Order: sequence, then C-alpha cells, then structure tokens
Amino acid sequence: MHVEVFAANRVVIVPAGIGLGAPWRTTAGRVTDARCYGALVTLEPTGVVLVAPGASLRLGDLFRVWGQPLSAQRLASFRAPARRSVAVFVDGRRRVGPPGRVLLTAHAEIVLEIGPHVPPHSSYAFAPGPPQHASDAFPLAPSPHSSYAFAPAPPPPGRDEACRAAGRP
Repeated sequence: MHVEVFAANRVVIVPAGIGLGAPWRTTAGRVTDARCYGALVTLEPTGVVLVAPGASLRLGDLFRVWGQPLSAQRLASFRAPARRSVAVFVDGRRRVGPPGRVLLTAHAEIVLEIGPHVPPHSSYAFAPGPPQHASDAFPLAPSPHSSYAFAPAPPPPGRDEACRAAGRP
C-alpha cells in the first residue's frame, strides 16, 4: 500500500527503515539489506509500505512501529486544531472512525491529513509485480508539493527488538 501524510500545509515524509532490524544498509536512500524484516516495512521514503503475506495489520500498527502517535487528534508530531480531527481517505474515499483502525490492504492508497484540505489521490502507480526481497526497486514517486516536513526515521531498535517483535530470529 501507499501512505501519504499531510499536516499543516506540508507533506510529511514516511521514512525508509520502518520495521527493519539493525544493522541495515542503504543505497541512494533505499534500504538494500537488513538483518531482519518485520511484518511491515518501508524500504525508501516514498510512502510505499510492504506487508508480509498473511499479516492482518492496521494503520495504527504502522505508526506504532514507526514510533509516531496516531489518533483522532494526533498525526505524528502534529495536533488537530480545535473541533477538527485527522481526516483519513482510502482510495480517494473518506473513512470515518479512528484512523488507527484502517486495515492495511495490498495496493491501497491511504491519505491522512490535518489542517487545510488536500484533495486525496485515489490511486498510486505501484511497480509491477510483488517485490520478492529488499533489493527489488520501486521508482521514487515525484511529488507536486513544494513544502516538506520530515518526521524522524525510527531509532535503530535494540539488537534483537525489531526481529523479536516481527517473530523472526
């Protein structure tokens, strides 16, 4: 799936390295190898999230592994203005309810926003075929947005923490 985050008139970059066990290596901003891979991972800062086959995960799981808050009033380091809440769109359609409960499904386009409305994309041009391993490349998606807010990459997990959490040795 592809996740886009907009807050306070900015694009929030979903970083590479979410769900990976340290150490990991990058080439041109893309993770090319890691000690282990969790049930959900990001390999580059494009918003493409890979989910392990058979895993049933939700948007709240992505933000938990990323180490960022997600609730009706919080989106990473941003807070919703008074009487407003985080807006969630899946494939261009507004979803009502807690944002963390949105199911992560293959090829979904998920847009979260706080602040001025950004017309959500209804789809994303995924690379053809499912990725087989970390070295399969996704094209970097160009963005028409001129202002970016970089949310921090997740801190490297403890030596075995990410792999244990992912149920991998």
